[in-house]
Amino acid sequence: MLHFNIKIYFYLMILLSIYSCCREKDLKYSLNAAGKNRIELEKVLEHYKDSGPKYDAACFLIKNMPGYYSYAKSSGLDSLRKIQSVIFHKKHFPRDLQDKWSKFSYKSTPKVYDCHVIKAEYLIENIDLAFAAWQKRPWRHSLSFDEFCEWILPYRIGDEPLENWRKVFYQKYSAVLDSLYKGNDMMVAADSLIRFVKRESGYVYSDELSLPHLGALFLQKNCVGYCRESCDLSVYVLRSVGIPVATDFIISAPEAQGGHSWNVIKDGTGIIPFEYDEGKVTQGYDDKRLKGKIYRQCFGKQKKDITGIMDKPEVPAVLKSPYIKDVTGEYFGENSVEVEIDETECGQYAYLGVFSFPGWKAIDMALHQNGKANMKNIEPGVIYVPLASNHNGSLFHTIGFPFWLTDKGLKYFQPEKEVETVELFRKYPLRKWTRFHISEIIGSHLDVSNSLDFRQSELLYMVADTPRVNYNQVICHPQKKYRYVRYQAAADKPARIAELMLFRSEEDTVNLPFKIINGSEPCKGNEKEVKENICDGNYLTYFLSDEKGGYVTLDLGKDEWIKKIVYVPRNDENFISMGHEYELFYQNGPDGWVSLGRKTATEPRLVYNNVPKNALLWLHNLSAGKEEQVFYMQNGQQIFLNKW
Repeated sequence: MLHFNIKIYFYLMILLSIYSCCREKDLKYSLNAAGKNRIELEKVLEHYKDSGPKYDAACFLIKNMPGYYSYAKSSGLDSLRKIQSVIFHKKHFPRDLQDKWSKFSYKSTPKVYDCHVIKAEYLIENIDLAFAAWQKRPWRHSLSFDEFCEWILPYRIGDEPLENWRKVFYQKYSAVLDSLYKGNDMMVAADSLIRFVKRESGYVYSDELSLPHLGALFLQKNCVGYCRESCDLSVYVLRSVGIPVATDFIISAPEAQGGHSWNVIKDGTGIIPFEYDEGKVTQGYDDKRLKGKIYRQCFGKQKKDITGIMDKPEVPAVLKSPYIKDVTGEYFGENSVEVEIDETECGQYAYLGVFSFPGWKAIDMALHQNGKANMKNIEPGVIYVPLASNHNGSLFHTIGFPFWLTDKGLKYFQPEKEVETVELFRKYPLRKWTRFHISEIIGSHLDVSNSLDFRQSELLYMVADTPRVNYNQVICHPQKKYRYVRYQAAADKPARIAELMLFRSEEDTVNLPFKIINGSEPCKGNEKEVKENICDGNYLTYFLSDEKGGYVTLDLGKDEWIKKIVYVPRNDENFISMGHEYELFYQNGPDGWVSLGRKTATEPRLVYNNVPKNALLWLHNLSAGKEEQVFYMQNGQQIFLNKW
């Protein structure tokens, strides 16, 4: 027994020695990278040389520092931040600013690396306050020191400006938390604080501008941006009071466009995901999005399953990042699938892809051999495809058939020889908010009159049910000619309509001209939601009234028969649009997309009679739009992957 314990002791000593050597090597590299600023980093190490954990914390920050930077001050970035503040206070992006700034890029702004400019006082204050916040809280024992370093200690998140945020946040939110909650439950503490911050700081969604991370002090006063900014504010607030928090993200949504991010806190039982925009932190939160692969943004460098990829141009930059960690297994459990691929079309690596218009996007990578790639930890119920890189890390081609992981195992979408006739109504999943916007037109009605006061009027039409498509044609039978028309929403709903057209007869294709003479004000004065939008010919613009029962009155100029009306509710214009040209494709493994022909829509649907069964399909609008997603046919219905 003694001999066994001695062997364990020596084994642990060897591991400790290896760890110490690696840390010293990383520290030496960081100190050398600091150049003239090396003295500031050495001051920190000297300050904590006899402080045990704080010295280790300083080493953690310094050894990982060389990869972090902010952008030099510039008039362009200053202007963008001011515009973000305007958007926050006005709740929308003014059109005059859109024209000037929406395409501005900050990417050419010089980078300022932390290790070249950071001061000892800044790091020391950050370390001391992080330890003070951590040690103050009763849940400190549920977090290891290494977890503390990743989840509480970091002085920055991404490429935001270096600023003394932690002291400001610690002094404010520590007192706020103490007043809100005095218990031991970390989740309840986080929930109490996030609810407070959401009420105080609010949140305005805006993704029109391209910006680096905005920083804690800006977001505290102007919580504006997309999911990244709301995540950042949550991280600053919770870390400042000793609550371990991180940001998880997806590179590309399997059912939509682009990526997404959210927060997680870590307690003794695992992780608890939440979104700031929801204004609460609870167990079991699920945003209903399909995710495919999930990564965590870390401060420290993470060990990669596949090594030697940093100098490989064919590997996408996000997959090479040493600061992200694959945490898919924490959400869906660990799994592994062997996917069949054509190795003759493959380079050194195979990639896991999801569809993101106009093609496939890599969200993970794997090694391959004997015609198979081993994909680890993927979300079940998501459609993937194996890919190979076209040598530049941005373009990919398929090397196998699309597949998904079901409860019965791996299923491939491999086209059959037998074909079927299909009816298509959309090119993109019908999202919950689009369904809501469309349903809000229920109860709205068109009244006609020959006097502006509408004391004597006739009901021309009332929307009784949720429309199935965006372009809705209605045949009317008025008693006589009328000059004035009033569109009005139900008494309990605001007016919410994209387009309104009136016709003299059922056969007419040219709508009656009219003049808008009065109506409700747009919601909160938003100039993008004015009543004039109902006749601009654009199905994406819309009128949204500030009041319930909102209305708009039209003047035809003279008495006219109105035998046909066309109305378009607020929508995403991903239905079939008449006059637009479309092309339907099916996916044929390594051969890529195969066209089934082009068609110009003459009604709100398309019919194809030569579609292979068991094929993955893509309907491409050649005339307009960017939102498109793959689907398959089941029992005559288009099936898009769509949970939200």
